[in-house]
Amino acid sequence: AAIAALGQHGRWIEPGIPANLVVFDPSSRWTPDGFASKSANSPWIGETLEGRVHTTIYGGRITHGGGHD
Repeated sequence: AAIAALGQHGRWIEPGIPANLVVFDPSSRWTPDGFASKSANSPWIGETLEGRVHTTIYGGRITHGGGHD
């Protein structure tokens, strides 16, 4: 974020400032049967993957996960 001069990204979490965060579980194992993309030709469909994003927060709001998938 600093290299790209994105002042609203890559900073420390501070009270009163909307956060941009990712909650990631590196040990979660899962097998995708599809993705949000409309493309159906991913080499990862049907493969067991390790690591999964559970929640993303952008501007202080949950945008993925937390019941908002």
